[in-house]
Amino acid sequence: TSSGLDRQNAWKTIQHAADKAAAGDTVLIAGGSYPEQVRVRATGESNAPVTFKCLPGEKVFMDGAGKALNSAFVAAGKSHVHFDGFYLREFNLNGPGEFNLYKCRDIRIERCFSDGRSGYTASTVHAKHVDSLLIKNCVSINKMGGALDIIRSPNLRLENNVFVRPMIGTFTLNNLAGQKVSMSGNIFTDMLEKKAKQNFVFAELEEPVSLQLSNNCFVVRCFPPEKRNIFADVDHALHKQTGLFTINDFDKEMGATHSVFADPIFAGDPAPGGKVGDKNSFPPERVLGKPDLDFNSFFATNPELVKRGIGLQPEAFRDFKFNETVPAKK
Repeated sequence: TSSGLDRQNAWKTIQHAADKAAAGDTVLIAGGSYPEQVRVRATGESNAPVTFKCLPGEKVFMDGAGKALNSAFVAAGKSHVHFDGFYLREFNLNGPGEFNLYKCRDIRIERCFSDGRSGYTASTVHAKHVDSLLIKNCVSINKMGGALDIIRSPNLRLENNVFVRPMIGTFTLNNLAGQKVSMSGNIFTDMLEKKAKQNFVFAELEEPVSLQLSNNCFVVRCFPPEKRNIFADVDHALHKQTGLFTINDFDKEMGATHSVFADPIFAGDPAPGGKVGDKNSFPPERVLGKPDLDFNSFFATNPELVKRGIGLQPEAFRDFKFNETVPAKK
């Protein structure tokens, strides 16, 4: 019965707000833990999107209720919808993804932190037949099936994200040759050591020519960069990988990607360069041992990456308050 128009008259659930929202509306969400699977009801317009956003300076946790829930947000047949400023945890691996998108257009996911350290959790984004999806300034940690599952989704832009120590691969891209995807300014770190030792790929591509790669950083382990397999060409009809690419191979076949292999020197690394006696020598895993991870834990401080604008953009987080106490689960 509240109006939902100010904090004193706020609604209890995000879903109720989603049921009421219309084109041009912004749903501002107060800090706390929300064990919800929210279905987006409204579709926006090009100059009047529907926006779901955290209140400035407050931490909004989308909570999978101990893996009882499959997704945080579900959008089907929607256009011009923006999501901004969420922390996501403990959604079920058997679900499609924390953001489950189908037959959508102009969807933006920005400043979202998907923490999969609790074990086998959902991918961050599942997008099928989604045109013009932007994923920017996001962090994804420890994903079993990869952070991204992209299917027939042209004009996707992946910018300034950090993908931290997946269990195996980082993403799958099942687009046709003409359905271009642009990835720039991202940091991709290697997987679990026992998987990396087998030279498993970072990503599987149905049509490698669909991927436009530029100015990204790869943090590899177990192999020198020139020997580390990064991509696999997958033939679904044959149910097998038909080709493997190092970055040098990809450059020769698809054009220069201007990739860099380097330690990002994450701001939250307790032992930059492995010089402080930390038993774990792989930089991302040193960071993952800290309980209070936040976006600023993964700001790159490597001068070359800072110069090239690779990784999270610190200026995009000026209205965030970092490393505060995590709200208790309801």
